[in-house]
Amino acid sequence: MCEGIAIPHIKWEGPFTAGLAFSHAGIEFGALDGKPVHILFLLAAPRGRAGEHLKVMARISRLARDEERMARLLKESNDTAAIMGIIKHLEDGL
Repeated sequence: MCEGIAIPHIKWEGPFTAGLAFSHAGIEFGALDGKPVHILFLLAAPRGRAGEHLKVMARISRLARDEERMARLLKESNDTAAIMGIIKHLEDGL
């Protein structure tokens, strides 16, 4: 997986919720490689729906394998529309 990406996730009583956060400076996140995290895919999945939760995490992991494109996602994204456009482009290439 691309360095600098984290997928923090929880199970809760609410609906499936996802978020995306960026830090150009990087955040100390306790990564195995000891490097800061720049892209965070945040997931909150309903209890009892582990299948959906695991599918989303697997899809994010596949997207994150393309380091060059993920780096572009961080560097070129200034708004939600740009971010979603790049993610759609990455998914179309899977």
